[in-house]
Amino acid sequence: MEEHQEEIYIIPHNYRDSGKILGIIEKQSLFVAALWLIPVSYLNFYLLPFSVDIKIFIQIIVVMPPTAIILTGLGGDTVLNFLRDVNRFYNNAKIYYFKK
Repeated sequence: MEEHQEEIYIIPHNYRDSGKILGIIEKQSLFVAALWLIPVSYLNFYLLPFSVDIKIFIQIIVVMPPTAIILTGLGGDTVLNFLRDVNRFYNNAKIYYFKK
């Protein structure tokens, strides 16, 4: 009889992390976070008529939390993909009726 030999494939540990920065931040998220952070920070530091202490406080409380959410993503997906899914869901919303 013929012996069946199993083929073993070795998957590297960083397979899921490839294309990510520090293993958690995707490049698309980094770009979107920069698009959010740079203009909002400019508006905060150059257009608000407050002292530097208050501007830094506003930066920490208002600007940085959305930036962190954009960087890490929502539900294991980028924020843009999440918003696309939400948009697709609402555009294709249907009501299903079940007749007994």
